[in-house]
Amino acid sequence: MPDRLESVLRALRVGVVVQGPNTEVLLCNPAALELLGLDEDQYRGRTSYDPDWNIVREDGAVFTAAQRPMTQVLATGQPVRNVVMGVYRPRRGDRVWLMVNVDPEFDEAGQIVRMIATLFDITERRKLEAALAEARKLESIGRLAGGIAHDFNNLLTIITSATAMAMRRLGADDRARADLAISLDAAERAGALTRQLLTFARRREITADAADVAAVLAAMAPLLERIVGAHVALVIDVAADTGAAQLAPVELEQVLFNLAANARDAMPSGGTVRIAAARVEVAEAGPVPPGAYVRLEVSDDGEGMDEATRARVFEPFFTTKDLGRGTGLGLATVQGVVHQHGGHVAVTSEPGRGTTFVLHLPTAAASAPAPPPPAAAGRGGETVLIAEDEEGVRNLVMAILAHYGYLVLSARDGEEALRLADAHPGPIHLLLTDYAMPRMNGISLATTLRARRPALKVLMISGFAPEGRVMRDTWHVLDKPFTPEELGRRVRALLDEP
Repeated sequence: MPDRLESVLRALRVGVVVQGPNTEVLLCNPAALELLGLDEDQYRGRTSYDPDWNIVREDGAVFTAAQRPMTQVLATGQPVRNVVMGVYRPRRGDRVWLMVNVDPEFDEAGQIVRMIATLFDITERRKLEAALAEARKLESIGRLAGGIAHDFNNLLTIITSATAMAMRRLGADDRARADLAISLDAAERAGALTRQLLTFARRREITADAADVAAVLAAMAPLLERIVGAHVALVIDVAADTGAAQLAPVELEQVLFNLAANARDAMPSGGTVRIAAARVEVAEAGPVPPGAYVRLEVSDDGEGMDEATRARVFEPFFTTKDLGRGTGLGLATVQGVVHQHGGHVAVTSEPGRGTTFVLHLPTAAASAPAPPPPAAAGRGGETVLIAEDEEGVRNLVMAILAHYGYLVLSARDGEEALRLADAHPGPIHLLLTDYAMPRMNGISLATTLRARRPALKVLMISGFAPEGRVMRDTWHVLDKPFTPEELGRRVRALLDEP
């Protein structure tokens, strides 16, 4: 019978540890030895209180002797169930997470003679739970960011459009034009901040364009030198066969801008930023899937980061900078852009030894051709129905379209727009509707009106849209914030389409 019991214990995939009344280890089956990182000749004589185990609770606090399952069984004589323990394995230098159950065995006098512990490895489960919690946290932050960006883009639309209209009324030599130009530039930079919010929140549509990496770096070199400052040397090394990466040139510029600014901040006393790019082939499966990539490396010899900081470096709104000196969005945006294009980004860093970011961006066949120059924002006399719940944006759009000669019908939301359309006796040539409105969003409004007026053309305006690609595949979209000229051009171009 003992031989048969030993065979069963050896076959079990669950760890089994038998301990005596002094918590000395009497027996470990092979599964337990594997979990604890021991050989067969190493477990005898050990106890649950061996400091080498460095046992911790789920919150990271040390398991005191009184809290150990074996101690509780000895004190109460009752089984202990489902205790989670983090056990350090000295020989492997890592920690394994175990779900532990302990049952006592008694002699005829009712004294505990043995305790049998079963060990279940839950390390991978904990990793999955942590990943799920992180994903839920990021989803919540993304929803918050999307809402903030939507409201912020409404305000920026008013600021940029009103400023541009005011500049139009001033003479070329009016000194106020310079002040308004500064205001307009600030609004455009604020618009770039909302784009960063939407990028990491994955609420901004990413297009599969192509960026000639060498050309982008050559064009950005003067700007990058200004970003890193006179106290930092900038070295750019691009291999001749680097080619194009599969992302829009403006997105590559955004990535380089954020990485350069991050490197600069890590070197307050000066140093060197190195940017290297080359085409590489990844053959073996790993963190970077096999395929052809542009490998972009941005390194500095600055302060570096410890392990805890490095683990959070891509986390949205995480920053080590002083209050007011950083948003915590730069590196989150880098990761968002790279991941949404099917790429990979990694960071290596040590305190005092600098930081290196390595990006693998899928290659593209060729750079996208330069877009044609925008058409003029011509005048017209057609009827345009506006549906926009933000009063300031609605009034401004009405003024812009009236300036260009259009007859404008204005509605506060989708339901009012339907009533206006039903009451209007003549044709309505274009619906200009915000995507996000209470009770009825822009897509529902456009679909309903199209059923009643099949010739109606639709231009969707949006601060952000969760259905990004679906919406853009079906409807013409104008992103907020926009200028009067952009609105005039898009309306005229759409009305002139066959």
